[in-house]
Amino acid sequence: MIRLELEIFSENLYAVHSIEYQKLQVHFYVFATRPGVVWP
Repeated sequence: MIRLELEIFSENLYAVHSIEYQKLQVHFYVFATRPGVVWP
């Protein structure tokens, strides 16, 4: 059995904070992933 562990970095863009995004296709974006057991 191969066990794949990933850390997923994402942001919820639904609420308006300092930036108001226009015409988003989705409100939740993943911007990075990395193996969960590796620290640079």
